[in-house]
Amino acid sequence: MDVSQVACTSRIGRVVVYARGATVERRVELPELPAGPCELTIAELTPQADPASFRVELAGQRAVVGLQSRLIAPSAPPSPADLAARRRELTLALHRSRTELS
Repeated sequence: MDVSQVACTSRIGRVVVYARGATVERRVELPELPAGPCELTIAELTPQADPASFRVELAGQRAVVGLQSRLIAPSAPPSPADLAARRRELTLALHRSRTELS
């Protein structure tokens, strides 16, 4: 049986901070899924996340049959130019957010 590989993005939906840690709830944005079984990949989670704390909730007709955590190191570090571009993007986004809040 073929299993389709589907890359997903996620965003932080809720954070609760405690004296000794925090819980972070992420919302995964599912693309149109193929019929049949598929394996979802959610990248860019912190390596400090405790895999034993991962939970999945799914609404609709699909079912979750397993959850697996795997640390995958990037194939190559980003270049200085890529880092500078990303820093500019984040600085602009921060500036826009501050402007909207004022």
